[in-house]
Amino acid sequence: MPAVPLNKASFLALCCGVAMIACATPAAAVELVDFSREIRPILSRNCFVCHGPDAKKHAAGLRLDVRESAVAPRGDRQAIFPGDPKRSELVRRVSSDDDDERMPPPSTDKRLNDREIVLLSRWIGQGASYAPH
Repeated sequence: MPAVPLNKASFLALCCGVAMIACATPAAAVELVDFSREIRPILSRNCFVCHGPDAKKHAAGLRLDVRESAVAPRGDRQAIFPGDPKRSELVRRVSSDDDDERMPPPSTDKRLNDREIVLLSRWIGQGASYAPH
């Protein structure tokens, strides 16, 4: 099933809903997003072709399979800003309706769905921890 586009208003509503649930739920009951089970598959399917381990294909010099590269400042931007999805370029790009900005690029015929974007946002909000493969 093709992914449903998520505009900025929908994304903000989703984030607010997640934040409201998180605030209303005891901290012990908030489940941590599992990198290996939930995040790595999203990144692998959608991002690693251009931002993965193949040194010949590091678009923009960015690797998302290695935390040090993913969280490294790049000028005034940061692909992943641990603890703050709103400051993370990754979230902005996968949520964008602008074909010139959106990732993965429209030419790939891939697009993250709402659930995947929310998972990435939650994971980044929780500190964006990586786990070895």
